[in-house]
Amino acid sequence: MFWVDAELESKMYLDAVLSVVDAKYLQEHMQNKHKHSHNVLHQLAYADVLLLNKTDLVSAEHLRALEGDIRQLNSTAAVYTTYKSNVDLKHVLDIKAFGADRVATDLKFKQHDSHDHDKASCQHDHSIKAVNLTLDDGPVDMAKFRQWLADVLWNELEVGGDDDDNDSNDSDDVKRSEPAKPKCGEIFRMKASMWLHGSDKKHYLQGVQSMYDIDEGEPFAEEESQRCTRVVVIGRDLDEKLLSEGLRATLHRNN
Repeated sequence: MFWVDAELESKMYLDAVLSVVDAKYLQEHMQNKHKHSHNVLHQLAYADVLLLNKTDLVSAEHLRALEGDIRQLNSTAAVYTTYKSNVDLKHVLDIKAFGADRVATDLKFKQHDSHDHDKASCQHDHSIKAVNLTLDDGPVDMAKFRQWLADVLWNELEVGGDDDDNDSNDSDDVKRSEPAKPKCGEIFRMKASMWLHGSDKKHYLQGVQSMYDIDEGEPFAEEESQRCTRVVVIGRDLDEKLLSEGLRATLHRNN
């Protein structure tokens, strides 16, 4: 995913984005008390795996609050508390964070996530946050969904694709040199599990800034009677209302 050089793509792949976080001083950075605090927030927002290190220097209550603050910025990253960065290698290697299976796992929202949000304590830079969207009124139309992505990521009006284009082999990798700032906000990461019209299989979106992939996943299970599309958007100055309205406009409509 995201490789421009075909030769490189055949020899390697991007496994995951991992960030090591200083539990002692993270709160100060989240409160924008340092010159480079915005860099820290960006690392939190882009990460697939976060190691909350130096846990011996803070209390258990402080750690719980930090995890809640992190979840407000990035609701899908795996967070592990560590001492001297000691961590089981299975948590940091061979993650395949950009694969369809990982997106499916990330988007299985758990009940304790909302509890973590309640424990958030520090007044961090609220311009960066994670927005969770769910659409369960029906399947989405691929062409409309791509149009929505174009509008969100590039603020464009047109994008290629036919209404009946459900071919997962088509390339959805896209790169723009200087995208205009979208009206919905500045997008850092996007993940989605899609209920796509005309397909009995789930489709998964992975997006980083102005680039994205849509991959075909596993078939819907027979017991999954309540199908839906779930989207997580992480970015700066996000307009949740516009994002939600735009996603709803991608619903397939029978003519």
